[in-house]
Amino acid sequence: MEDYEAQLEALEQELRRNTATPPADLSAFLDDWLKRLRAIPFSVAPKKRAGLLVEAAVQYYLHGQQVFNAVEPIALGIMLAEQIGDQQQLRRGLSVQGLILTATRNTPDALRSLLRALDLAEALEDRTGIASVWVNIAATFLDATLYVDARVCFERANAAAASIEELAPSATLRCRALHGASMCALYLHEYLQGVDACEEALALLREPKDREQEQARALVESTYVQLLLALNRVEEASQHAVVAREMAARSGAARAKISAATVSGLVDVYKGNTDVGISRIVAVRDQSKILVSSYQDALRASVNAYEKAGQPDRALSMNRELMMNVRNIHREAIMQQQQQHLHRLGLPDTDTASLRAIEDKDEALKQKLEDAAAKQGEFLEHMALTVELREEDSGEHAFRVAMWAHLLALEHGLDPSEAERIELAARLHDIGKVVIPDSVIRKRTALSQGERQLIETHAATGADFLIRAKVPYAHLAEEIARYHHEAWSGEGYPDGISGDAIPLPARIVGLCDAFDSLVHNRPWRPGWRIEEALGHLVRESGRQFDPKLVEQFIPIVRRTYAKHADVDAYLARSAQQTPLWTMRRSLVERLSRPAPGEQGNEQLRQMQRARLKTPNGS
Repeated sequence: MEDYEAQLEALEQELRRNTATPPADLSAFLDDWLKRLRAIPFSVAPKKRAGLLVEAAVQYYLHGQQVFNAVEPIALGIMLAEQIGDQQQLRRGLSVQGLILTATRNTPDALRSLLRALDLAEALEDRTGIASVWVNIAATFLDATLYVDARVCFERANAAAASIEELAPSATLRCRALHGASMCALYLHEYLQGVDACEEALALLREPKDREQEQARALVESTYVQLLLALNRVEEASQHAVVAREMAARSGAARAKISAATVSGLVDVYKGNTDVGISRIVAVRDQSKILVSSYQDALRASVNAYEKAGQPDRALSMNRELMMNVRNIHREAIMQQQQQHLHRLGLPDTDTASLRAIEDKDEALKQKLEDAAAKQGEFLEHMALTVELREEDSGEHAFRVAMWAHLLALEHGLDPSEAERIELAARLHDIGKVVIPDSVIRKRTALSQGERQLIETHAATGADFLIRAKVPYAHLAEEIARYHHEAWSGEGYPDGISGDAIPLPARIVGLCDAFDSLVHNRPWRPGWRIEEALGHLVRESGRQFDPKLVEQFIPIVRRTYAKHADVDAYLARSAQQTPLWTMRRSLVERLSRPAPGEQGNEQLRQMQRARLKTPNGS
């Protein structure tokens, strides 16, 4: 036992040395270190071991490389903390797990972990822990591009942090929360609110006391610069860009340096020094590829710079590069998520057909496959739901389309089981839009031809994601995603096929998708009246839509509107069962309570709850 304890102590010292001065390949070191840790029995110093596992997971996360490798150690660290009843370590582990799962694009599970962490922090009356978890919840929404939700949670984090008695942690957490809120405002084009948040954060960081605060100051200054440029306050932006560079240099943090250099290049472009500014941004972009978030920020800055410089073709090229980067990240997330779940269930990572061939002979395997498929379906539905929330507040479009498709499939004569499979698959029809940049997906003016081409890539991208999925309806979902924008006349995309060559499920979903889009508000136009939309379907019958399906669909619509007072609630009732909506309902309930030490502010809490919308206002 003493020998094992000595080995554990040696491993602890080794981890400290290598994280204080990271080797060139920290991930390789951590992989080897964890192998040696596994050789020590779990019964040896479980409290210390739990802390080491959490710290190793943190290092994977912080350095942004092989973050999926952090999933297992953080889960083990949490398990040990639970077993020994260490509530503080468990709270920290769950909070770290939330960040790691966020980085792997597994938002529902990330929120589950974070809400558990919040419960523990509240039970422990740990105000610092409460504020920290709210920051992480907000960061999870921010990473999922759900900016309204993120901003509400950052505001709550700021209120919670303001109640912390110790000045240093209070200021640090408030700055993180205010910076996050300002980033949300930037992405939502609510620039004045973003400026207010930045100025409040900068007042707290007027005299940074350590490198962490210097890094925070640099990041806040960089976001402030972007907001000022958006308001055409170029000279002020230029002054703050200088401060951002100074703070970044003092902190030595790579992310801060990249951010400060990027906004300095933007300032040059806005001042008219186009070539100098773009050269700076390009240089930074090349340096930032090892940090995913920084690289994407640099690409977005490149789009902004080229648009300001009057070079729309180059801006379009940068948007394509951004899309490719996001597509690769999500493709990897889908593959890794299903591999890890199969591994946890003790299943080989083989093709689904091979497993199905033996499942009938093995009831336990059959149950495991159903579990794996349900988990994969949940993950994909979440990805699709985040797409919808970028385009409408309710996020229910895909569920409404899926229900319309179910009804139309039955009317067309398909059996109920096939209609149900079409409904499940139809929820994923727009999943490929997850890679479309915000600057295009949220645009309120007419899209250029190049931007329309970017939007049209979502059909093939979604099919590429779904063909890799291991759910029973994967082939059907892939077919619908790929072909739901094909036209009966052959004038659609991506392949220009026509008539019966378009698979029937895709024709059904394409018609339902068009109708639902027409009758609901979109960023660029208000929704149409029902009869106007039905008239459009009739006019496009035989050109965009299958004439037989149009003929069958119109009576369904009229019957449905006659029968249900709230048609949207009826069509989207399944949305309320999804993990993301469940988490959001829980957050709405939590926002109804005052933050620790908070007095009054009931009006603010009501505004926050109203902004964090859920189905049927629940």
